[in-house]
Amino acid sequence: MKISKFAVSMMALVMACMVGGVAYADLDDGLIPYFPVTLGTSWTYDNGKTVIVSDLTPYSGKFDVEISNVDNSGQVFLEVTENDVKSTGYSNPDYIMVKGYFDPVTLIKFPMILGTSWTETITSNGYHPVITCEVTQVGLIVEAGGNTYHDCIELTWSIEYPDGYDWPNPLVSRKLYFDETAGCIKRINYWQDESETTMEVVDYFIAPPVPVCEGDFDNDGDVDGSDLAVFAADFGRTDCDTGEECEGDFDHDNDVDGSDLAVFAADFGRTDCPH
Repeated sequence: MKISKFAVSMMALVMACMVGGVAYADLDDGLIPYFPVTLGTSWTYDNGKTVIVSDLTPYSGKFDVEISNVDNSGQVFLEVTENDVKSTGYSNPDYIMVKGYFDPVTLIKFPMILGTSWTETITSNGYHPVITCEVTQVGLIVEAGGNTYHDCIELTWSIEYPDGYDWPNPLVSRKLYFDETAGCIKRINYWQDESETTMEVVDYFIAPPVPVCEGDFDNDGDVDGSDLAVFAADFGRTDCDTGEECEGDFDHDNDVDGSDLAVFAADFGRTDCPH
């Protein structure tokens, strides 16, 4: 690909900034308390199923996360921001936070402290049940999968069904237990017939974080000349609030200037970008 003279001069600026060692990262590079989403992190459950974070794509202050069954039999798609974790879609996953009945749109709200709560209205069987989610206990010791976890959090779902809802033996409530490092380690479902079903983590692997590459515009796993050409085309713009996207406006202040160059320079040359 042909690179303009301006892009070449940008390269010189990038190299100069790299010497300065400026660094930048979003969302703590994926190590989110109670929800570790580093690429390659996996959980194995007491039903013998294992899921893994199979894709992690940073975009405009959020992570698009795919968690897949290792046998390729299902996936769950999530959106993670500094404020919450939302489920955006799933297909028969064994992931402990959604498998078993239905999932609210918002799975977690941060910070996970006692009393944090929210309400979701969902669609099920043509009706619209209401789910109230609340952090109901903190500082718990939880036994799960033969392991003991300390200082855990309990999240409780309470489900209200509208008149006429006729699904057999619906879920009445659900309790989810979170360890700050391991994530969701245990789930208990409570059904209308007063039965209970549990799912527990028996093993897990938290992969080390790979810092986000904001400069990987073409999402090919590296930051090279093709990305430099994109950044160079944006550099100097002050109209990023007019509706035309400025990919190089990393700090979202509606221009592409030296602060954005420092971010790009910190990424330039990397070949280990999550994508």
